[in-house]
Amino acid sequence: MQILNNVFNERTVNIMMDIETTGIRPGCRVLSIGLAVFYTVNGEATIGNTTTIYPSLTDQVGLDDINTMGWWSTQSPEARGVFADNHINGVTVGKAFEAFKEFIQNAVDWHKSLNDGAEKVSVCIWGNGATFDNSIVQHMFEAKGYPVPWNTFGDRCYRTAFNMLGRPSFPRDGVHHNALDDAIYQAQCLVHAIKNASE
Repeated sequence: MQILNNVFNERTVNIMMDIETTGIRPGCRVLSIGLAVFYTVNGEATIGNTTTIYPSLTDQVGLDDINTMGWWSTQSPEARGVFADNHINGVTVGKAFEAFKEFIQNAVDWHKSLNDGAEKVSVCIWGNGATFDNSIVQHMFEAKGYPVPWNTFGDRCYRTAFNMLGRPSFPRDGVHHNALDDAIYQAQCLVHAIKNASE
């Protein structure tokens, strides 16, 4: 139970982030950013606010990896739809930054409204890989002159957590390699892994 309380408490907002990209290292371009607030109710995973942000490919400073682009050609039509979504719904990196900041602020405000005594709230941004999601998004913003929209002391690695705690068997919904669907699934898996380790 101690692990569960350390992660989910009145002082902490947890947001799972998943991204789809044109490469695997900082400096590639970001197709989409999926964000999902997650918490527990009676020990069960609950998903709060969610959003998908599409930073326009044409507004990014970055390089595409030939192997990653080849990999995209082997994915499902539903997953490859992210390229059309980016073209149709893409926003400048500046607007993506503002949308990301607003999402975090709304999550903090909502969390404080549920916890009257929570004056100072820390935000944890969970990514799937210590050098992937968080690092790539940070680089995307910084390359265009924007700061990282979260305190990097709150960087968390989902992959490290489930490798340490054990990956639970949990049914998967949604499209594989859809940023928001992946973020929601990862949040659910993380809660169950922490819960299992706490029992």
